[in-house]
Amino acid sequence: MILTLDLGTSALKATLFDLDGAVVARGAAEVPTVYPREGWAEQDPDAWWQAARTAVSMLDVGGRSILAIGLTSQREGIVPVGRDGRPLARCIIWLDRRAQAEAEELGRQFPDLHQRTGMVPEATFTAGKVLWLRRHEPDILRRAAWLLQPRDYLYIRMAATPLTDPSLASRTMFYDLRRRRWAEDVLEAVGVRSEQLPPVHPSIWAPGRLTREAAADLGLSDGLPVVAGGGDRPCEVLGAGAAAGRAMESSGTATNLSLPGPLPDVIPEGILISAHVVPGQYIWEQGMAPTGAILQWAGALLSPAPTPQSAEGETDFTARAAASPPGARGLLFLPHPQGARAPWWNPRARAAWWGLTLEQGPDDLARSVLEAIAFEGRGALEVLAHAGRVVDEVILAGGSGRSRIWAAIKASVWNRPVILPRHADAASLGAMILAGAAKGALTLEDAPRLNPPVARIDPDPALAARYDEIYAAYRRLYGRLEVQ
Repeated sequence: MILTLDLGTSALKATLFDLDGAVVARGAAEVPTVYPREGWAEQDPDAWWQAARTAVSMLDVGGRSILAIGLTSQREGIVPVGRDGRPLARCIIWLDRRAQAEAEELGRQFPDLHQRTGMVPEATFTAGKVLWLRRHEPDILRRAAWLLQPRDYLYIRMAATPLTDPSLASRTMFYDLRRRRWAEDVLEAVGVRSEQLPPVHPSIWAPGRLTREAAADLGLSDGLPVVAGGGDRPCEVLGAGAAAGRAMESSGTATNLSLPGPLPDVIPEGILISAHVVPGQYIWEQGMAPTGAILQWAGALLSPAPTPQSAEGETDFTARAAASPPGARGLLFLPHPQGARAPWWNPRARAAWWGLTLEQGPDDLARSVLEAIAFEGRGALEVLAHAGRVVDEVILAGGSGRSRIWAAIKASVWNRPVILPRHADAASLGAMILAGAAKGALTLEDAPRLNPPVARIDPDPALAARYDEIYAAYRRLYGRLEVQ
């Protein structure tokens, strides 16, 4: 069997798979986020390790034969660690917005930064965060032996080996996609020594073995191979079986539209290009709304207490939305409480409800939120189409991959079929496939077999035409309220 650890923004999931992709056991533990100031978001790496211990303890792995351990994690965070591999400060995670000014400054200093790194100069990515550290916490930056992303921290904690892979390196805004190495001039401008960044190795590389100390902590046998794995989104793309013409949309903590493809000679404006976990491949990405935070916030407004997801994948929130007609009785929502990412790329945008009347109720508020995130996805599809990347159908992963109500909304808003896969938790499956491939038990082409579709939802032609009109109104509303 293969054990995977998926370090997300809200939880760490430990999953035990057999080699046919079936889940044998699964455990999860919450990962707390600290918000010291408005716009800041941090996590304690020691809390990640405690979550790993808790999640693995739920699996009852005693007596099971584990072939390898595969890893995946959230991206773009920065963990400064000392030579002993222990953190010097909390991780500034991807949600943190404090470094927007630093990111924009780097964009002015390096006008070709997007073309070289694939990243739009924006607060999400690691380089701006490191520049912020240099200016506000210079002692931490000087003391750091390594500047790691979350998966990299798990790896060094488990196998005492510093490394990263292209899928995570390419989200730092330090990594030259075409030369496949760190961009020394950007590192120098930010104040980072190249030796502070870990070596970049393929996602199927397994140089380290589980140390005796880590094995005792996790309740596992020492010496197990630990496979590098990759960032959660590329692992999700692999595990979902996305391919040319078949994009993946994932709505969890954030919403992202991803499509595998080549590295173009010129990267189109507004599109992020990341290295894939599949060697030699790339992912065209459109990262959108902070969906999890929006749903949690809006759900708290509409319900006094959170409710568990049903066996059918629905929550009270999505069930409420189903009780409202398409268009939410004229109500529109702009899902930008922390600024707008794709397709707008406007850090100064803010959320708004427009069109409120006395006839509307909680069901309409809920539906307007689900429709708004679907509209953002339509905008992302339009950006890809403008760049010549055709999408015929979309696989749904993450939380949205479990809600048929939301899937039906997306199908008609996008006027494309949507596919619900066997495993909506495709990131863990992607890490499992990488681990299996590293040990010769699987190939990277096994994803469609291990994660076949369980449902296909086609757009309703009449509803798709209605959504064309509503989407046009949505675009106009954003234009009228846009903050420059």
